[in-house]
Amino acid sequence: MNSTIKLPSGKLIDLSHFVALLPDDDTTENNYKLSLAGLNQAIEIDSRDAEFISQKIELESRTNHAPVGEEWDKEAQLRKNQPLMKLIEQWRARNNGQTATEEEIQEYQDIQESLTRNPSIKQVS
Repeated sequence: MNSTIKLPSGKLIDLSHFVALLPDDDTTENNYKLSLAGLNQAIEIDSRDAEFISQKIELESRTNHAPVGEEWDKEAQLRKNQPLMKLIEQWRARNNGQTATEEEIQEYQDIQESLTRNPSIKQVS
């Protein structure tokens, strides 16, 4: 399946690299920051694009089922995603616009690698 989508603003985004969609607390407008794997900085997007991405991800999660014969364990998935969620919270707590430290980047990459090594556990954003 092709995971590249065209946003209402005309931007093209590959959702296979999706990490997080966070509200931009630094502006009075309804802007968001889109975090993609492999990028050190988040991409600023408007609320219309953010809503479109949210709908696509929700639709994808409804159609993404565990392989036949395997049952998805929600609690195991949540435990697996805790390190990644911790990094997202750390990023959010820092001033937006600062680049991640080398240590944070390495920790994030280690988590990403561990998630790809275990294909039976889905990555939840």
